[in-house]
Amino acid sequence: DGTLEIGEGMALINGSPVAAAALGDAALAGRHRITVMEQMMALGAVAIHAPAAHYAPELEAAWRDEHQAEAIHNIRRLIETDDHSSELPYQAPVSFRSGPRVIGWARRAQAAAEECAEIALSASSNNPIFVGPAIHPPLGAILSNGGYHNPLVAPSLDSLARTWADVCQLVTAQVNRIVEDPRGLVATEPESQVSLLYMTSAGWAEEARAAATTSLIGLGGAGQTDTGTPDLLAWRKAHDAGAALDNNLAVLGVVSSHALARTGQAVPPRLAALSRQILQRFPVGSAPVDFGTQLESVVDLLSRPRDDAATPLSELANT
Repeated sequence: DGTLEIGEGMALINGSPVAAAALGDAALAGRHRITVMEQMMALGAVAIHAPAAHYAPELEAAWRDEHQAEAIHNIRRLIETDDHSSELPYQAPVSFRSGPRVIGWARRAQAAAEECAEIALSASSNNPIFVGPAIHPPLGAILSNGGYHNPLVAPSLDSLARTWADVCQLVTAQVNRIVEDPRGLVATEPESQVSLLYMTSAGWAEEARAAATTSLIGLGGAGQTDTGTPDLLAWRKAHDAGAALDNNLAVLGVVSSHALARTGQAVPPRLAALSRQILQRFPVGSAPVDFGTQLESVVDLLSRPRDDAATPLSELANT
C-alpha cells in the first residue's frame, strides 16, 4: 500500500528481483506468441487443404483439456468458410493434426509460467528478512534465508523454451509439406523461389532445438557461495527459442500465403486481411536478394497485436 515497516526497504534493494523480471519478460512475450501460432497454423491448414474434420468441435471435449480445447476452437474459428470444395478427401499430414494439441500444451505452459511469475513478482527476495515487532515481539527478528534463489523461475523458463522449440519443429514439418504439395508452389512457381524457404525453416528449428536444454543449479565457488542460480541462463535460452519460433512462424505465413495466392485459392475471412498484409511485405515474385529484409518485415508484422485475433474460448462460453 506504499508504506514500509522497519527494515522492509531492504527487500527493494538487497534482494534478487531480476529472476522475477526475467520470468515476467518471457511470460509477456509468450502471450502474443500463442496467438501467432494459432494464426499461422490456421493459414497453413488452409494452404494444405486440411479437412475441417481435423478441427471439429467434438474434439474439444474428447481431448479433456481446456487448453487444447481453446487452441482447436481458435483455429477452427480462423479457418471457418462456406466453401469446402478444395479440402483433401483424406487426412492431412500428422503435423497439421497435431498442431492444435501441441498449441494446447503451449497454452498450459504459458498459464503455468504466468502463475509462477505472479508469485515471483509479489514474493520477497530479500536476504536477510527483517520481521517487525508486531510479528516477532518485542524487537523483531532478522532471518537469514534463501530468498535470493527463486526455484520457480528457471524451470518455468525451461518449460517455455522446450514448448516453443517443439512448436518450431511442427512448423518446419508444415512448411515442408506445403512446399512439396503437388497442387501448390512446386506446380506454380516458375522456378524454386519461396519453396526454398524450407531450408531456412529447418535452420530456425535447429536454433530452437539447440536452445531447449535444461538449466540446472550452477556450481559456485568455495565458501558460502557454493551454488549459483540459473535464472538468466534459462532466460537467454527461452529468448533464443522464442525468437527462432517467431522467425519460423513468419516463414510458415509467407509460404502459406504464397501458395494460396499462386493457386488462386480463397482465404477464409478471418485470415484474409492478415494474409494480404503478409503478401504486401513479402510479395509474390520477390527476388531472393530481398528475402531477408522482407522476412524481417513479416516477423515485425506478426509481433504486433491484432484486433482480429481469435477470441479466447472463455469469452465465448455463453455465446
